[in-house]
Amino acid sequence: MVARREGLSHGGTIMKSTDYEHLPNPRQLFSRMLLLIAASILLDTLLLALFVTTGAAPAWVPLAYAAVALGYCGTFYLLIASGWSERFRDSGLALAQLAVAALIQLVFMAAAPTVALYFVSLLFVVFGMASLRLRITEALVALLCISIALASVIVFVPTVLVIPSATALERALVGVCIVLTLARCTALGLYGSHLRVQLGRRHALIKASLVTSESRQVSVAEALHDDLGQELAGISLLLSACATRLKREHYTGVGEVADIAAQLRAAVEKARVLAVRAHPRWRATEERKAG
Repeated sequence: MVARREGLSHGGTIMKSTDYEHLPNPRQLFSRMLLLIAASILLDTLLLALFVTTGAAPAWVPLAYAAVALGYCGTFYLLIASGWSERFRDSGLALAQLAVAALIQLVFMAAAPTVALYFVSLLFVVFGMASLRLRITEALVALLCISIALASVIVFVPTVLVIPSATALERALVGVCIVLTLARCTALGLYGSHLRVQLGRRHALIKASLVTSESRQVSVAEALHDDLGQELAGISLLLSACATRLKREHYTGVGEVADIAAQLRAAVEKARVLAVRAHPRWRATEERKAG
């Protein structure tokens, strides 16, 4: 990476290396997402409490849901923020989070069927959040498993499809539930777009950094070959000529001069090899010749 004060040019735009530092790393990103989920859980708890006031849900539901869901968030937050999850390929534990979150919704659907619609709507949000980070095969497997579990709950809990509508307040709360589900799904889409923009910026910075690094390699290789290499070669020729003259004059130290000239020739060859390895075009030419 270039020095902090230097800019990376890409597509005519100068991007500083500090821009790269401002991009969140995966651990920060996953931790922020869990904090957003925790805020969403608090909102869900409030709405479930309103359902309790209408008599549509037992009093224990919002308290139990808040305790279980926030416990889920806190556990995964600690696993990710501490760096423990980085030992796995999926450092964000997306599949594990989806499995646990979906299980929570399904259990509460079965335990509190009178407000099961609310937990069904949360399943959409849970799956939408997880799909931002799942691979295609993981998403398909998760969709199949959750669909089977959801169908089982619907089949074996007869009242799970009941929609609270006895009073105007209940109907209003159901409407709020639907609107919030649409709003959160929309927010997930916008968040996904934001992540794609950030990934695009990161890709551009990395690409510009590679271009800058290659340009420096070319400069170093050319300086090594054209400047230092030529100077060493010239000194080697002078020493060789000096050794030849001393040999004619029967100078006793001619062998040492010849050894120095040989060492310089070896150094010139090493400089040439290093220059070729550092210069992408020269390296490609040498590889073609060798092949």
